[in-house]
Amino acid sequence: MDLKHLEQIVAISRHGGFSGAARRLGVAQSTLSKNIARLEAKLGVELFARDGGAAQPTPYGRFLVARAEAVLRDVEALNHDFDKLVHGERGRLRIGVGPAPRHGLLGPIITAMAQRYPELSLRTAQDNAQRLVSDLTEGAYDAVFVHQEAAAPFGDLVRVRVLRGPHVALARPGHPLLDRGALTPDQLLEFRLASCPPSAAFLDWVGPVSGAAAEHLAGFRTDSYDLIRERLLTGDFVTVAPAFVYQDDVQRGVLASAPLAWDGLYECWMLVARERWRSPEIKAMAEAAKAAGARLEAALAP
Repeated sequence: MDLKHLEQIVAISRHGGFSGAARRLGVAQSTLSKNIARLEAKLGVELFARDGGAAQPTPYGRFLVARAEAVLRDVEALNHDFDKLVHGERGRLRIGVGPAPRHGLLGPIITAMAQRYPELSLRTAQDNAQRLVSDLTEGAYDAVFVHQEAAAPFGDLVRVRVLRGPHVALARPGHPLLDRGALTPDQLLEFRLASCPPSAAFLDWVGPVSGAAAEHLAGFRTDSYDLIRERLLTGDFVTVAPAFVYQDDVQRGVLASAPLAWDGLYECWMLVARERWRSPEIKAMAEAAKAAGARLEAALAP
């Protein structure tokens, strides 16, 4: 087996068949099928069970997929580190962030990394947490910053908690919701909610809803807290968000906040593939992230 075989085996497993894997690899499906068939004949075992257009790895295939993924990640890390050696410190870091970490955390992290590694090339992208973690495991990112629910299931990744804080309700100043103390789900859903896709913990707190409450819960969904701010300022929408996201707006009086009768905390985690954790730039980024998180936590303290 060579690296090409490993890449093909992993691609077939991830895409559930030869056609999707062939498109991903940029080869003809017939060529891919012949390559795997020749490899199976050489090994004397079947790696994939074919069923129509689908292909699922056999126990032998699953064994190879698991080992191949680790080998390919190591090769990617080797290429990355060698490229840095050749070009001095002109390496690159690819950072993925969820909607909340983009506010308050990403800026200080980028600033700290640019000051410490002025020749470092930085690329950032925002996406939903599940896709970020999936893309991280496939090597598309060097590190991602996501909430705790997305970070929890992936035990083979290095996890660093960088921030922990409360959720609050927010609305325009003078909104009738803001003078009621700690808000219950019923009180909150008297108004339309503008929010990022809600977490499972938030939906558990809200509980089953129907009628107007259900319509209000789905009032406006987006992955942009900037768009949510616009909705809050132009009507009676309310939102629930980690307190740090709109901290500056609250301090400037642009928005007003109210506590929730919910003790659910938001946690931001930095996730890194284990083989990339050895990089000094990655460890420096983790320290910068924890420092930025600590400053936000301190600013939110009563």
